[in-house]
Amino acid sequence: MKSFLKLFQEHKQSFYFSGMALMAIGLPVSEFLMSVSFIVLAFAWLINGPKKIQWNAFKNNKLAWLSASIFIITLLGLLNTSNYPYALAELRIKIPLLLVPVFVAYSNINVKNQKIILALFVGSTFVGTLICFTNYQVNLKYDLVNIRDISIFISHIRFSLLIDFAIFILVYYAIKNRNRWSVVMVVMAVWLTYFLFFLSSGNGILVFVLLMIIGFITLILKSPYPKLGLGFGIVILFFLFYLGNLSYTSYKSHFFPKNEAYNLSGNIHKRTVNHNTTYSKPNNYQLENGYYIWRNISNKELEKEWMARANPAYFYKDIKGQGINGTLSRYLTSKGLSKDSVGVWQLNDLDIQNIEKGNYSYLQSDWNHLELRVDQFFFQLNSFYRGKNPSNKPFIQRIYYLKGAFAIIKDNFITGVGTGDIQDNYYDYFNREHPEILEEFRHHTHNQYLTIFITLGVFGFVWFVFAVFYPLFFFIKRDYLLAIGQFILLVSFLTEDTLETQPGATFYVFIVAMGVIRFQNKNTDE
Repeated sequence: MKSFLKLFQEHKQSFYFSGMALMAIGLPVSEFLMSVSFIVLAFAWLINGPKKIQWNAFKNNKLAWLSASIFIITLLGLLNTSNYPYALAELRIKIPLLLVPVFVAYSNINVKNQKIILALFVGSTFVGTLICFTNYQVNLKYDLVNIRDISIFISHIRFSLLIDFAIFILVYYAIKNRNRWSVVMVVMAVWLTYFLFFLSSGNGILVFVLLMIIGFITLILKSPYPKLGLGFGIVILFFLFYLGNLSYTSYKSHFFPKNEAYNLSGNIHKRTVNHNTTYSKPNNYQLENGYYIWRNISNKELEKEWMARANPAYFYKDIKGQGINGTLSRYLTSKGLSKDSVGVWQLNDLDIQNIEKGNYSYLQSDWNHLELRVDQFFFQLNSFYRGKNPSNKPFIQRIYYLKGAFAIIKDNFITGVGTGDIQDNYYDYFNREHPEILEEFRHHTHNQYLTIFITLGVFGFVWFVFAVFYPLFFFIKRDYLLAIGQFILLVSFLTEDTLETQPGATFYVFIVAMGVIRFQNKNTDE
């Protein structure tokens, strides 16, 4: 018994390492492991001591108490709220921002084990991408409804941010170590980069490009590897050229009508060759592949001939749950075919399968996921330009979310609406200003900075900005990898409510906790 207690005393600090290791492994693949890691860190804090020294370690570490302050100002928002269930759910997600820095402030994880924690994170992310890709090839490849379904562990947006961080950890150590393992790390980084673009999360790709630009500048100006920096620059130029070409092609497809008879105003008919009535919207200028969509549509013939050719499972809706008439009409338009019986019978068997899958263009089967996202963006942009209903158009909905944010901030500039009341205020805004948006699409800002401003008012917003930007400037002088992690989070705040999800909040506290551990014995007030 004595030997066991002695062994326990000698190794009780190792529970800090175990907790952080579980967090690193769980971040990309398991919300359950994230929760377990908090419990292990709490246990480590309880069995180590004395508590006065632990408290002083927390109090004297600015990184730790700034993280905790984000939870505290959110807690103060309860004084100005009426929706307590929503507020308490938000506090539950954010509570690691308070507790984890408290738990790890007195930990003693050496540099070697800190590297092991990062290695476990990279390994877990790498394995997670392999599992997701295998699942796609086996189960989703021919029946994929939504690109986000590829990420089976956590949101594809959060997963893409973690992939970004893992890529640059690998690149950093490959450059720094320059040994036989560097080749392995480069191969892993290349795979993760491929998967990032395969996943085609706009947020993840945006962060990746920004980090590549920062890496290019840093390597050129502040490192002994300017040739490597030049390589980064060439990759960036190729990608920007590729993206520019994609964007121009999609823009033309949805904004410039082709100079063909199909589009001429004199080519609008009241009846088909079979003498069935058609309908047209001559003032609707939505295009697909340069052809007007809302011209000469015979729903009667489309329905009849589709049922003669299609799988009965897709008579009325495609695999994505979309009304088949809409998918069929857009697909026929993309090929410049008439939207009647003649057009349907000009489709080949592959075309029929594409429509059943929910493809709206005959070109879509040859697109990668990024090409698809770019094309969807310009179609939705055209819809917004034409004043169409933004419901179920994610890119355009964000514009309305931002408009709502500024309207609510204007009315609650000083105090905010309180923790928990943001969604209720958005419902009121949409009911008043944009009742055409369907209820299931009435979300709030998708911007963490504005969410805080709405919730806590101008003073809470200013403090939040200070609390999240201080670690970035602190890390820039001391630890490139943690600076990259914090930068990824700060950019994600522009397009997502990152801290309102468990993986997002855990990623934030993971970066802060690693900083607290690394610099706990140094003056953080520098």
